[in-house]
Amino acid sequence: MRVGPIIAVLALVFAASAASAQGWIEYVSAQDRFRVNFPGQPNIENMMHETECAAIMPGHRYTAERGLSGYTMTVIDFSKTTMRPAAIGLEKRGAMQHLATQIRQKRTVTYDAYAEIQVVPGHQLQVTLPNGRRLFAEIHFLDNRLYVMEAEVPGNAAPPAAYQASLELIDNAGMVLRYREDNHSFPDGRPRQR
Repeated sequence: MRVGPIIAVLALVFAASAASAQGWIEYVSAQDRFRVNFPGQPNIENMMHETECAAIMPGHRYTAERGLSGYTMTVIDFSKTTMRPAAIGLEKRGAMQHLATQIRQKRTVTYDAYAEIQVVPGHQLQVTLPNGRRLFAEIHFLDNRLYVMEAEVPGNAAPPAAYQASLELIDNAGMVLRYREDNHSFPDGRPRQR
């Protein structure tokens, strides 16, 4: 039996595996208070988001691509507004639902349900787009920030579960935040650190 060709094949398989795993990084945004895995350093752009009541909120969009798949993390800052406190309260409470409605309108919804991250309530959607590609989205609201995580992949690609599962919401010291287990409040009015 020839060992040389077998070793050559194994070396090629190992090299291909290492190359496909290469490039994924843990990205931390201290400014927008999240941590997530991206397939390389993301591009960051300032953007403006129009809310349901036509208020304009500033935000940042982080994007990265790998092959035919695109990964986006958008963070909208609801603390920077000139709206009256009563009006901004309504905007905050309806922000996730409004965005979920916009995502549903993109085409055929295949999954639409409540979701949590670190016991922080949110919403998760999967949509098949008109071109056959699939959009996976997750939305959360915490500490005056609307977090929108999206991955768009080819129709025959595996779900981007590793990307979705990597999201962590953090405080200004980089510590992971969580609600209490009752999903409704923070102990002493602040998130618990993990």
